[in-house]
Amino acid sequence: MNNDNRMGEITISAVGDMMLSDAFYRHQSGVASSLKKYGDTFLDPEILKLFRKSDITFCNVECILSDLDHKVGSVRSEYMRGQPEFCKYLSEWGITVANVANNHILEQGVNAAINSVHNLQNEGIAVTGSGVGDDFSSGFNAINIEENGIKIAIISACLIKDP
Repeated sequence: MNNDNRMGEITISAVGDMMLSDAFYRHQSGVASSLKKYGDTFLDPEILKLFRKSDITFCNVECILSDLDHKVGSVRSEYMRGQPEFCKYLSEWGITVANVANNHILEQGVNAAINSVHNLQNEGIAVTGSGVGDDFSSGFNAINIEENGIKIAIISACLIKDP
């Protein structure tokens, strides 16, 4: 977060999908593979400068970031799965708030999704979109933030319908 002491002003950066996994068609050559190869230098320095100078940088995490229930050698288990350590990269890049209410967060099951939320939170990233109690039950949770004397709330809905 930017600490320029600019009372009454706030800078928010919003990023689209942060797909930190390999897809079927890019297995072992997608974003996750590139992150393993390049680490925290994966993103362009100019993008990082923009993220880091913002008071709040919001993104949509479009995959799970967990090893729970991972089946080594299973392409299906690799799909939409990023490494838990990628949460550290997000934090180092300046991401401060992550949305997880999307169509891929439950690709690897609810336990891996909950673990992803905890992994993000453990890196200091506020998470929205994981339902009431961060357990992916239906409902919404709000992230309340105060920066430079300005209060904002970020809300994402998790609408899980029982089969």
